[in-house]
Amino acid sequence: MKDNADRIASAEKRGTLPYFLRDNITLDEATGAYIFKHAKPQKPSLQDAYPEEWRKKNLAIAEARHKARTEEEIDDIQDFWDCRTIQNELNAINGSLSKGEKWLQNGNVFTVVPTGKAYNAATDLKGEIQISKKKQYDTTNSILRDAASAIRKIKTGRTNEINRFEARSIGTVWHEITHNRNVFGNMGLSDIERDAMEMMNEFVARHTLPEFYERMGVKRKDIPFPEFMTHRENTGYEPMVQAYQYIINTLGLDMGLAVQRAGFGLFYTKYALQKQTAIDALIEACIYNIKTPKGKTLTNRTIESLVVASRDNLFPNFFPKIDKILKKYGLIIE
Repeated sequence: MKDNADRIASAEKRGTLPYFLRDNITLDEATGAYIFKHAKPQKPSLQDAYPEEWRKKNLAIAEARHKARTEEEIDDIQDFWDCRTIQNELNAINGSLSKGEKWLQNGNVFTVVPTGKAYNAATDLKGEIQISKKKQYDTTNSILRDAASAIRKIKTGRTNEINRFEARSIGTVWHEITHNRNVFGNMGLSDIERDAMEMMNEFVARHTLPEFYERMGVKRKDIPFPEFMTHRENTGYEPMVQAYQYIINTLGLDMGLAVQRAGFGLFYTKYALQKQTAIDALIEACIYNIKTPKGKTLTNRTIESLVVASRDNLFPNFFPKIDKILKKYGLIIE
């Protein structure tokens, strides 16, 4: 601007000074030079001028707004933040996994939404997980509230403060995540096919529960309430899974091999074929090594009948159909 001072002065006298100069420069009488105008000092905002009064005013507004809310509105707001807590954590973990490890196989991001329906949780196998916002039958909180609380405690280094209901709710969420690991996605199933699929999904979810905690930085020895790795009483699949585990434990099969093979079948074969996954997992766990008192191995048909008896089991810790089969071949004593 110094180099063009004469031209600016001439333009100003002629009245042809461009607006972008006319509005933004002025003549410094002390130096005779054109300089940029200083911006007019702005009045301080009320927040800057009276910070304490401003804070109190806004707190009063917020308190009044909160008092005006109904219990239902308060619950809805909490449900929103609980969903966001779970959703953000699942997406952070899933985003850190390699392609073969992904928890979500048929979608881009997990979306968690509350549901008031009768079931604990559900998923479309494309990343949407619905979690019950209804109070559980044996505690005052919902599964959604308890699962979010558990995640917050883990994130703030308070894993040891997770209570039994919160740990159980994590098991519910992990069941739905496990569904999303199937590469084929959802499909139409008969009731029998669905029962077999849910039995194997819950079986795999229980025995891989440490994976969820370890991805969140919790060491295996610090997993709260490890009994949920073998049973979870708040699910309708409990009788089936208990029965299937009963076969493995009673015959002394290799649980680790069974879980490994079941996981492969669950993730990489169609949901309609999960009865075969259950059979294959027993075979992988060395059921062919079991000999009857007559020195014979169990036939494929007998192994299938054990799986069907598990799928059809009605009560936890009571397995009459399985016992009948095992007694028939002398594998347990009356």
